[in-house]
Amino acid sequence: WVVQLKALFARTEIWERLNRKMRRKIDRIRAILIVAIDVASRCILGMRLSLTESTQAALDTLKMIVMDKGRFADAVGALSPWHMHCGIEQLVFDQGSAFVSEEFQNAVLSLNAAPFAPPAGLAYLRGHVERVLSTLHTGLISRFDGQTFENVVAKGDYHSENNATLTIEQLCWALVRYVVDAYHNSPHAGLGGETPAH
Repeated sequence: WVVQLKALFARTEIWERLNRKMRRKIDRIRAILIVAIDVASRCILGMRLSLTESTQAALDTLKMIVMDKGRFADAVGALSPWHMHCGIEQLVFDQGSAFVSEEFQNAVLSLNAAPFAPPAGLAYLRGHVERVLSTLHTGLISRFDGQTFENVVAKGDYHSENNATLTIEQLCWALVRYVVDAYHNSPHAGLGGETPAH
């Protein structure tokens, strides 16, 4: 998912020391977010924010599925654990170059999982993850200045670059904290009102 938010391409501690003139020179970018969700529990098992769609980012996300992510939760001061991990029966993904690469496909097969890439342009065939991305947008991303919006009509005269306030580092922090403490602990209609954490 191309995050609908312009972020500052600078380390937070450097950004805070720059004067106004130097801050204007810092690039504002839209990052790529790869998310892995367990369909049965609706838990987010992995996510990776990167500057470009890459096989390495996809592999990093795949690795997160099968590992305890407590250190990431601890790093952002989350109040809840992020221990959820599991094996994979079938991995459904889009037709992005990172996922259809031979390296990624081999990694999926090495986990005894069946890779499945539905036809391009049919997002409803990946409905669970598409819904999670929508939830991330409405529950978190829409709260920050620097949004790029879904189209030019919705954006209007808003200047995303001029209004960007988060560094990439802060965006990562916010995503992890939101997923671990808010998303995983919110009642979910698809789970009969239970939370993904339960």
